[in-house]
Amino acid sequence: MWRRIAMLTVLIIVALIPLAGCQRQPPARILMECEHDGNSDIFVMQTDGSGLVNLTDHPAWDGTPAWSPDGTRIAFTSDRDGGNPQIYAMNADGSDVVRLTVSDGIDMMPAWSPDGQKIAFVSTRPYTLTVEGGQLIVDAGPEIWVMDADGGNPTRITGGQEDLALYPTWSPDSRRLVYMNLSDRIDLIVHVLDEEFGQSLTTDATFDSWSPAWSPDGRRLAFMAEQEDGNKDIYVMDSDGSNRKNLTNSPTAEADPAWSPDGQKILFISDRDGHAQVYMMDADGSNVTRITDDEYEYARPVWSPAVR
Repeated sequence: MWRRIAMLTVLIIVALIPLAGCQRQPPARILMECEHDGNSDIFVMQTDGSGLVNLTDHPAWDGTPAWSPDGTRIAFTSDRDGGNPQIYAMNADGSDVVRLTVSDGIDMMPAWSPDGQKIAFVSTRPYTLTVEGGQLIVDAGPEIWVMDADGGNPTRITGGQEDLALYPTWSPDSRRLVYMNLSDRIDLIVHVLDEEFGQSLTTDATFDSWSPAWSPDGRRLAFMAEQEDGNKDIYVMDSDGSNRKNLTNSPTAEADPAWSPDGQKILFISDRDGHAQVYMMDADGSNVTRITDDEYEYARPVWSPAVR
């Protein structure tokens, strides 16, 4: 009899292991910047728009949030210590805020590498170049930098005095960055780490290209395209710049695309109903759904990562 009881106990435990694993997985959430009551904070909510929570709730400007790949930390930009905005990190519940950058420039738009080791960001910090005859101190415009996830070893990625770059996003293998280039015209550049120069993806396009987002499988990029008449839509293309497709095709402004972890959905911001609100659509542009419904102004939505 005791053997039958022991076997039954083992079977029950084995059956409960997958259930316990599922229970440990946090529900998917959406992180975003929210302008409310004259201030900007980092908010989080469920994917259906419920459970809206202010994570920073600070009188300073807080924006451009990014999840760590394990979903436990959030990097963001803030000017809470006075002076220029800098990069900070906090727990996913808003606790344990730590400053990561201390520079003489503006540091903003952090992007956590998928392997969790690095954070790419935009900085206007001055730096020194070696030129013929000596050293040249460059009072930089916005350029792309990469640092360790704890803020150490900041390294400039973009190449020279004339570079102007924003919106870095990582490839899923953490080897490449795509960013928005403003040096000659506004297009997207893919840059392999440890290589000196990047490759343009959209110089032949008839529109300016902003705020890229890499799909989880690494095959596609979503981005905002601004036409000559000023209209803004969400496009996708292959990661080599080919096969561009307009997904939203709307007379209103759409911006800030972000992929779901499974690559099936894309979040974006639209003002089609009077305020900059969060919307979701299938990756082919169908089934557009409004997620938020209030008078706040949202920006930079991003899905929580799939944590295994």
